[in-house]
Amino acid sequence: MLFPALDDLSGQVLEDRESTVPLDIMDQQIVFSSSVPDMISTSLDKKGRMDLVWSDSRTGSREIYYLKIGRQGWKLHNDMRITSTSANSINPVVCSTRNDTTIIVWVELHDGTFDLMMSSLLYDGMDMELLLDGIQLKARIDLSSEPVLRTNSDGRGVLFWSEKGEYDYSISMMELDPATGVTLGPVEVLSGLGEVTSLDMEISSEGDLVLVWNGRYGSKDITDPNYGIYFTRMSANGTVLLPPIRKSITGNQTRPDLQIGKNSAYLVFSSDRYSHSGVIFSSFTLDGVDLVDDLPLTPPEWYCEDPSIQWDPEGNLSLVWWDKGKGWSIYRTALSPEDGSAVDTSSYPLTLSAFRTKGHPDQQVDGDGNLHLVYINPERDGIRLIRHLRPDLAVVDLHPDMSGRTAITGERITFRLRLSNSWPYPLQGIEISSLITLDGEVMFISRMERDLEASSEQDSLFEWTPSVPGLYNVTVMIDPDGRIAEMNESNNIRRLELVVARQSFDVVSRTDNADYIPGEGGESVVHIKNSGTAELHLNISVLGDISGWFGKRWDEAFLDVGSEKDVVFSFDVPEDVLAGDYLVLFEIRSLREREDLTMTHHQIRIRKIYNNNVDFNNYQRDIDPGKIQRLTFSITNNGNSPMFYTIDGTNDAGIPMSVAGSSLPDTLGPIQPSSRMTSSIDLEVPRNLTAGKNIHVEISVEPAEGGQRFSSTYNLTVLELPWVELEVIGGNEQTWCDDWSVLDMMVNLTNTGNAPDLVVLEITDSPPGWISEVVDPISSRVSLEPGENRTVLLHLVPEDVPGKGEHNFLFEASPASRADLHFTQKISIEVGEILDVSVSEKEAVLIPDLGGKQRVLVTFTNDGNMDTSYIVSIKGPGSDSATIEPMGGKRVLLNESGPISLQAKGSMSLWLEFELPEKVDQDTIIVNITCIDDPAIFDEMVIHLQLPKGSDYGSIMMIAGGILAFSLLVILFLATRFLMNRRETRRKDLMDEELDDDI
Repeated sequence: MLFPALDDLSGQVLEDRESTVPLDIMDQQIVFSSSVPDMISTSLDKKGRMDLVWSDSRTGSREIYYLKIGRQGWKLHNDMRITSTSANSINPVVCSTRNDTTIIVWVELHDGTFDLMMSSLLYDGMDMELLLDGIQLKARIDLSSEPVLRTNSDGRGVLFWSEKGEYDYSISMMELDPATGVTLGPVEVLSGLGEVTSLDMEISSEGDLVLVWNGRYGSKDITDPNYGIYFTRMSANGTVLLPPIRKSITGNQTRPDLQIGKNSAYLVFSSDRYSHSGVIFSSFTLDGVDLVDDLPLTPPEWYCEDPSIQWDPEGNLSLVWWDKGKGWSIYRTALSPEDGSAVDTSSYPLTLSAFRTKGHPDQQVDGDGNLHLVYINPERDGIRLIRHLRPDLAVVDLHPDMSGRTAITGERITFRLRLSNSWPYPLQGIEISSLITLDGEVMFISRMERDLEASSEQDSLFEWTPSVPGLYNVTVMIDPDGRIAEMNESNNIRRLELVVARQSFDVVSRTDNADYIPGEGGESVVHIKNSGTAELHLNISVLGDISGWFGKRWDEAFLDVGSEKDVVFSFDVPEDVLAGDYLVLFEIRSLREREDLTMTHHQIRIRKIYNNNVDFNNYQRDIDPGKIQRLTFSITNNGNSPMFYTIDGTNDAGIPMSVAGSSLPDTLGPIQPSSRMTSSIDLEVPRNLTAGKNIHVEISVEPAEGGQRFSSTYNLTVLELPWVELEVIGGNEQTWCDDWSVLDMMVNLTNTGNAPDLVVLEITDSPPGWISEVVDPISSRVSLEPGENRTVLLHLVPEDVPGKGEHNFLFEASPASRADLHFTQKISIEVGEILDVSVSEKEAVLIPDLGGKQRVLVTFTNDGNMDTSYIVSIKGPGSDSATIEPMGGKRVLLNESGPISLQAKGSMSLWLEFELPEKVDQDTIIVNITCIDDPAIFDEMVIHLQLPKGSDYGSIMMIAGGILAFSLLVILFLATRFLMNRRETRRKDLMDEELDDDI
């Protein structure tokens, strides 16, 4: 496929971008969160309400949230969290299905693979009810694109996704029911694909599945630059009806967006084939025949990405895209599906300098032509909603300020018209065109401009003086040049007929009866008086929409000067005419003076005929308590006028009754003539209504304006219904911080059904490591009478210290008589930080080697649920020299070792070595393990020293003391003798010396 030259298509592209956001665009924040990623999906239900899903990490991990938004842009409830797992949940998609239900599909990430998950919701007008909660559709797949979800004609969801295999890619589908889950599939519809990067799917009016995707088809060469957009069509069960056809050559980041017409497909995508990235349009039949082949819509100097199209009520395609001007903005215009050309060569921004989100802007256009679009706001602190509403402007009244509808030539007529602006915005410069014609010739034209306040009505006047008699057509139109492109044009024009006459004779008409019934005959009388100065020869003609009722439509009359005459015209009222007032016109023209003309009129009133029939489906039936019982009936209006009907009903059980949510009595209608309407009365049957009770219900239908009253009696029998209300008291975000403690859970069971039953209470889902025990009463099977309340005491006991965080328990109460009824309540126990430590051996016995080294093995465990550190210390002999040696570690002095770190549930073994002195004055050593984060958390090991017995030890010590004392005495004696001998020897030496001196 060759690209056409851009010069050949120059007349088709958009020419201009407005630089300011129109004042009538509402931009409001609907989600407040600083952690919204680039993943948003929307859908409109049949009532014009928007379903919105997104991925949000406000709680830490990415989770899926849901919101329903009303037609006026208001949130119908608070942000609803769909997922509550630790896994990251991304890529949510949503579709609105039958009976106010919604299907949500998302992707859960698990270690590089993906799980497809589904939930469904029911909106009852007040609250959201979770029908299916996080069921797994397919596990452990390698997604290559975001999933696509649409609603088929059966009100089920159709899901497509693509997977990357080991050697190629494949596309699979699945059909989903909001009540039961998977009804078809998974079905692998295409395989052996070269690559799939993005896909889109729509469902045709015949139920065929039309699929487009970007990638390669059958190519195994990853260097192949020619990505393409491929198209195929398959049946509702996934059977391929048309083999894949490449419709365009693109880049690998292209995201196609598809819409389906009667027998054609319309496609937009972005491509950089003409310099910067631009928007490309294509269309082709559902058999693959090209209608418009790759038409560029934006000039090459613009930078545009990820376009999106949606049908609008006028049959055009609403186009929005991301436009990178001075900042990312979202622009909008309208395309003709015939040739892809822009309805207006200009486009306007919906928002300026927005945060660029992933994928094409998610727009929805409702049945009234109002645009709803969501995007992530510039500061990325939430999601904003853009609403562009069609102006609701109308001419609600037009009439001349004169009595009757006959004007006289030469007299000024003032016309009064009333404009209504139902829009919540003021409108300025609204152009009003007034046109008056006679027999197709323009006799008067005027233009004026008016400003209208928001939600207001305003009168405008214009004047005209007729000069020629005749039947004139007066037309007033708002915005005659169509400058307000989005305006609803169904109410912008108002017309009336005006009779202008020249007065030369007096004419009055009347009928001979006040009102008539269909099929009845009557007469209209034209009374003429000649007030001129000459004889009259007049022609009297019957004009107007009901002139066909008259057998004679014209007559002649001759009147002398001053004479009077009645001209009688007979008519027959048709059998099928509707009730109301009908205008008959008479033109009286002089056959001598052609300009001498006047007209007169009167009304013929057709009486209302009350001919109704009501068909009650009043057979005997059984009803379920606790549900809404719907009693249907059909009303047929066989009369000749739209009718309102008063519906009322009573019953002998005091059950509230309503029609479409409104209390009785209520008014239905209008029902058009020859039409039939089926309605119903709802009985909100209480659950505790006595089983077997017979209820008599009387329903009456009566025309609101009078007529025959219809009534019927329904006989209803109440079935048995076991029903239990379950209330768990305890848990609910309590913090549990004391290991081995018991949690008291009080469970209130109330039989709110209408029959006695045996209720079985159990915990069907709980985290590992917990034991539940029923304490009072002993059995978990409780017998309850209707209305009876019993309280059951359960103990939740942890087998081990539970991990930190949220622990969820599902309490379930089941009536023994109904295996299909289960009443549940989820309770969350928030477990906080738990510190604990235990020594494996609390005591040890050691035979000491006094004066030698001792070696003891100490093992302790972190029994808490968080990582922490511990200090090891010793009290007793040998503590000064103690060392520790962890298993596989180095030996260090105990007083230099520092804290020892342990993970939760971790253990540590270490050798404790110390040296005992020769003399020990105590026989125990205490090893203390203390938590550094909380010194009150510790455990100890007591080492008992096995010393010799007390008596032997004393004897030894006495003997040793005696020996030592004796030895000291001997030593002292010997030393004394030695000193005395030396002293004596010295004395003798001195005496010898003195003797020698004397000699």
